[in-house]
Amino acid sequence: MSVAVTAEQVEFAGAIKRWAQDRDVRGLTRQLLNGEDVSIENAWQQMAGFGWTGLLVPESSGGSGGSWSEAAVLVEALGAARAPLPVVPTLAVSHVLAASGQEDAQVLLKGVAEGDTRFGLALTGGSTASVTGAAFATHIAVLDGMDVVVYAKDACASAGRTPLDASAGTDVVTISGEPLLRVA
Repeated sequence: MSVAVTAEQVEFAGAIKRWAQDRDVRGLTRQLLNGEDVSIENAWQQMAGFGWTGLLVPESSGGSGGSWSEAAVLVEALGAARAPLPVVPTLAVSHVLAASGQEDAQVLLKGVAEGDTRFGLALTGGSTASVTGAAFATHIAVLDGMDVVVYAKDACASAGRTPLDASAGTDVVTISGEPLLRVA
């Protein structure tokens, strides 16, 4: 079932699906499921060039200034293509950072828009968590009560991929460093 409702959204979904097929993003998923190392750098940089990684980043922060409707089209189309990319965590965290209005968030938002920053997301706080998208992330965001706390990935140690869904790049991560940012 497609979430596209306008002619522009249908066209956007078609462009995403064609790109995913041309890039063989499903092949990346097959590699992951076979236990192979996978790099998403080229695909992610192309997505940044199209403005997709910064879809929910305001234009004033270098992003596309898009809507959640457009984000839903992007997520649906990439999901249909079985793309192993940290799109959902990156979109969700970038939205929270943009809404925070914090000056420190601007550097991260610019990085998202330029394709240099990707987020993994843990929905539970604590020193060890299952982090969706951690395998491909540059930063880890953790939901800690009502706060979102952002860490550089190099301040975290991965204990390996969880068996739930290898294509989601979900790792068990131990967080040991100081946070870069806390959004209340």
